[in-house]
Formats: sequence, structure tokens, C-alpha cells
Amino acid sequence: MKVDELKQAITDRTILVSIGHANSEIGTLQPLKEIGTLLKKHGILFHSDCVQTFGKIPIDVEELGLDSLSISSHKLYGPKGVGACYISPNVSWEACIPGTTHERGFRAGTVNVPAIAAFVTAAEDSIKEMENHTKHYWKLRDRLLVNLERNEQVIVEGRPLDGLPSIIGFRVRGIEGQYLMLELNRRGFAVSTGSACAAGKQSPSKTMLAIGRSPDEARGLIRVSLGIHTTLDDIDAFLLALEESLEKMNVTYRTV
Repeated sequence: MKVDELKQAITDRTILVSIGHANSEIGTLQPLKEIGTLLKKHGILFHSDCVQTFGKIPIDVEELGLDSLSISSHKLYGPKGVGACYISPNVSWEACIPGTTHERGFRAGTVNVPAIAAFVTAAEDSIKEMENHTKHYWKLRDRLLVNLERNEQVIVEGRPLDGLPSIIGFRVRGIEGQYLMLELNRRGFAVSTGSACAAGKQSPSKTMLAIGRSPDEARGLIRVSLGIHTTLDDIDAFLLALEESLEKMNVTYRTV
């Protein structure tokens, strides 16, 4: 996001701004500190979806000027279906459903205690190992990017040198992402296209359209996610599978 565009979008009726910390398709990190400073000047509450970044990079709510953030367990190898929302003690709020008592009225329903306990453990482990995991991600990312960028048919999207290290988005000229994804899936690699399918028709990635790509280019997006158990051998095997997939689709693999 360009902060100048946010400035223009603010009106005297704006009370809350919610920004995703990292884009889940191409890994771009948003300038939360700069945004937080701007919003504080206008007295606007600031929330961030930090699902992708929590446990992977440092998050200081005071430094970033955040009034609230939301996180999820499954991104940290915890159980699915449980998450957490932080709200600054300086912010007053009321329950959406009056009369509820669970979680002080924040959310109705029986609390899933085992999942919450597992989430806490997963979060503690991730924070403790964050520095080591980050180094691991960058090592894997460097190996992948160096080889991807050797192929003049491959275009890496986003800001590969300063984005979230665990997410890489790329496309191959003239190839729809759905086809390449299926070929890689057959070879044992669970990548995604980063776009939604509706009524049997693949929609172009909104992220790609937002950064100026055409609908056809947007449909070419492939997202690769790295994990703590991913190895350099996995990266090499993926690159080989990619080359084989492109050859099958009659795409010449040419190095720069």
C-alpha cells in the first residue's frame, strides 16, 4: 500500500483502518509503522491482520502504532480453528452481541481450551525459534530465487529482497497458473495459484491486478510457501519439477 493513497482515502468519517501486515500471495510487507504514525495524527484506530507474520518476524504493537491485531494458530503449526485478537487496553469496546459472557463478551460460544493451550505452546515455540527460522527461510528463499531468476521465462512478483521470507510468488510467461499448479501437484509439490475459483471459472488474483498486472498475467500467479521443515533438497527437487513441468508444456527453459 502507498501511504499517500491512504491519506487521500481518509475522511472525517473514518474511524478504523485495517491493513494486512503481509500479502499472502507475494509476501509484500506493508509499512505499518508509517501508517500507524499517520493514523494517530488523525485519531483513527489501527488494526492489522498479522496471521502471516506472527511468529515469523518481530511485531511491536507500540512501535507500529497498532490498536489491535489478529493472529491464527495454524500458521504456527498449531491446531486449525483457533486464533487470537489483541486489543490495546487504551481502547474501549463493547460486545457485538449484548448479554454474552464468554471471553468478556468478545465472542459467544464455548471456549476450545485444548486448542487454545496448543496454540499458546505453538506460539511460544515459534517466538523462541524465530531468529533461527528466519535465517532458515532466507537460505531457502535465496536458493529458490537465484535459480528462478536464471530463467528468463519466470517473473518473480512483489519485492523479493525485503518481503516476508516464507512466501514467494512468481509466474511463467504465457502459462496459466492453474495448469502449472496441477503439474507441480502431480510431482508432489503443493503450491497454490493464489486466486479464487468460482462457478468453474478461475478469477485473476486481486493482488496481481492491484499491482498493475493484466488479467491474463494475474492468472499466471504461483505461490510457494516455505516451512520450517523445508530443506535445500526440497528446493532443488522443486526446481527440477518446475523444469520438467515447463518442458511438458513446451515452454523452453532458457537461462539469462
